[in-house]
Amino acid sequence: MTASIVSLVLDIHEHFGRPGCRPAEVKREVVHRINNEDDLSNNLKKRSITMQTEHLKVTGMTCSGCTSKVEKALKRINGVSDVNVSLDAGEATVKFDDRLTSSEQLKLPIETAGYGVDEASAPLSHKGKGCCCS
Repeated sequence: MTASIVSLVLDIHEHFGRPGCRPAEVKREVVHRINNEDDLSNNLKKRSITMQTEHLKVTGMTCSGCTSKVEKALKRINGVSDVNVSLDAGEATVKFDDRLTSSEQLKLPIETAGYGVDEASAPLSHKGKGCCCS
């Protein structure tokens, strides 16, 4: 039931989280969806399919401050649910909802922060511009 409620909240936010929405409409929709638990379960299954994991090589990081800067930049993206940045590996692992963002959209904030980025198949490099300490 908890997963169904999470799905319900996400759907309600998606469909009714716009200006001018009436609370009575939201209440009717919540009651309707709770009474139709099977619909919620099916919706949750559809949602879980859209989560993707991307491994990006990030160049130019030289310290934990750099990894923190990259992590914060990625977490600001709508649809990103989890980020792990490794200085040793020179890699960022990002879990995201592909309905809300894309692999290409993950690269821009990293580059804007001053670091290089490529797919995980790229060679490792800690050299380059962008260190937060300089």
